[in-house]
Amino acid sequence: MKCTWIRLPNTVDRSSYVFCLLFLFLPFLSIGQTTSHNKTWYFGCGQTVQFIPSGPVVGMGLPTPPPQNLYSLHSGPGKASIAVNNEQGLLQFFVQVNGIVQPTAAMTYVANAPKVFNRNGQPFANGNIAANYADGNSGNPLVVPHPGNPQQYYLFYVHNSALLYSLVDMSLNNGLGDIVADHKDKPLTAYGKVIGRKITTVKGCSQQVWLIARSRTANEYYSFAIRPTGIDTQTIVSATGMSNVAQYVNLIGTYWGGVLKASNNGKHLVAGTNSGIKLYDFEPCSGKLKNARKIDTAGALGLCFSPDDTKLYSTQLEQEWGTVDRGKVYQYAFDATNLNATQASKTLVL
Repeated sequence: MKCTWIRLPNTVDRSSYVFCLLFLFLPFLSIGQTTSHNKTWYFGCGQTVQFIPSGPVVGMGLPTPPPQNLYSLHSGPGKASIAVNNEQGLLQFFVQVNGIVQPTAAMTYVANAPKVFNRNGQPFANGNIAANYADGNSGNPLVVPHPGNPQQYYLFYVHNSALLYSLVDMSLNNGLGDIVADHKDKPLTAYGKVIGRKITTVKGCSQQVWLIARSRTANEYYSFAIRPTGIDTQTIVSATGMSNVAQYVNLIGTYWGGVLKASNNGKHLVAGTNSGIKLYDFEPCSGKLKNARKIDTAGALGLCFSPDDTKLYSTQLEQEWGTVDRGKVYQYAFDATNLNATQASKTLVL
């Protein structure tokens, strides 16, 4: 999922002149609440949106991984594609988790194809990570800069419903980067444990970032602390949730489960489910989620907060199989202390 900011219609509250449009099947790069790291959005096929002071620039901003006939034709908006910049906003590497490498009628899938590429479009030597977009439950990768090493990045992803990570080190390969060999496809949970569409990051206290994942077997969330010293593999379990577990896994009869998103101030999380939008409070020091309640009863796919956290946006899908999957974007005036007011403020904006 990606978020982009565009002008509001005149009929919508304009206290903020932009709103977050949620593209249902595009991955969103989570980068620990920083902005320079996230200035380039990659949609596959080399297509990007780059944010510069004069405004967003759309175009072919990234090289297409060679050879072209292996990746470029099958790395479009429906695939998991992300780009990572450093603190100065310079491109470091990018990820294409498509796995389709032979553009034949059979669309041959090769599981060990490279997924991570350097800024020149060349695959990392260790870039054949286990991330697999052919598995509808895998969701999209997340990238978090290492809090204690500006040359390193954690890449998180779900494979066979297990939460895994690899460590990218930009000091390798003469500054072009690679995945550290003994920090590749490292498991944080057992297989069959988490929902790929419901992983996110939240800023915490004491220079730490929390990685949050939703259980697919119980009404629980799992939190892992990312600190300057590295990842703490101890699982913090929050036994909280609403509805049965299946409401979190599948949405409208498909595997496109709704996403998990955090507010910019790190105080709240929202989850899109088949039975509506679930809201949680978050404790930034303990990593615990608590106080589950419901904002809306309509099934939600994409979710996003405005930069000042005063607005929440939700994408609700109207399926027209065989023609186009069409959706609607709704805006809520977000107030975690007054859910009645939040619910009453629901406005169709797209």
